[in-house]
Amino acid sequence: MNHRFMTIGLSRLPVRLQEPVPPFLILGRRGGFFSSLHGQTRKSWRNIISVLLCLQILTVAGCDNQFSVYKNPQYKIKIKYPKTWKVIENKDGAVAIFVSPKETSLDVYNENLSIVVQNLPQSSMPLRQYTKEAINQITKTIRNLEVVGDEEAVLAENPAHRFEYIIKMNFNLKIIHLWTIKNKKAYQLTFGCDVDHCKDYLGTARTMFDSFQLE
Repeated sequence: MNHRFMTIGLSRLPVRLQEPVPPFLILGRRGGFFSSLHGQTRKSWRNIISVLLCLQILTVAGCDNQFSVYKNPQYKIKIKYPKTWKVIENKDGAVAIFVSPKETSLDVYNENLSIVVQNLPQSSMPLRQYTKEAINQITKTIRNLEVVGDEEAVLAENPAHRFEYIIKMNFNLKIIHLWTIKNKKAYQLTFGCDVDHCKDYLGTARTMFDSFQLE
């Protein structure tokens, strides 16, 4: 059964966090890339080229005009997101979900990035322990999973961990998790994209990851 997007949540971590406990993502299915470009006007083509240039050359002045800034005073977080993406707050345990727009009427998969903030029951829980338990939960919960990335990283100027995998279904879905711990809280950013179209969105995901701040 096809949906524009649906939510998949993972089972509770062994550390007994409150329900529901992501990381989670939005799933769906996308129409063909070429069909999304059919019938575009010359003005639309210029807009597409402009966006692609901004994604490829992030240091060029003016590229920030393609992004808005999301702030959440309650959780003291800030992140850039594309102006054309929809923001959904306080859904299924996520502070915010940023969802890409449909490109055509056949486009029923929406690439997205979600932010989850978790209160940790252990005040001294190290990042290494959290990472071990999170990865264990993911690999035991999701079937047909192929790990393609597992490494130390940086998020909001804090030590972090990046975990990437591909879920093999009737189409292949790539998931990128990036999480860090600060002040007894875990901050999780999760990006999901159709493998066949990831190249069109990885620049946007990178900008969002790099812009995330803890205020």
